[in-house]
Amino acid sequence: KLHRLKEKTEGLKNMIKELSEEEKTIREDTSKKLKLHLHKPGYAKWLCERVHKWSAETTQAFISLNLMHRQDRSVPDCFESFSGKKIFFNQ
Repeated sequence: KLHRLKEKTEGLKNMIKELSEEEKTIREDTSKKLKLHLHKPGYAKWLCERVHKWSAETTQAFISLNLMHRQDRSVPDCFESFSGKKIFFNQ
């Protein structure tokens, strides 16, 4: 039984190594494609707007969850100036 477990463990380690290499290849390929797309005029602007939207949504979700779980029901100081505007990036 121990021998079979060792074989399975080695097989799983090999699979993890292969998947890690595949993930690395996919990340590199995606990065290259993204760099190519950023050179297209409208895409960079769209991407910036998308990042701003995601950051605003994430911040709003954090504030909502934080308010639900805080006893004092107050927003943390770091989000006092948040008004849904682009506070993380300068344009």
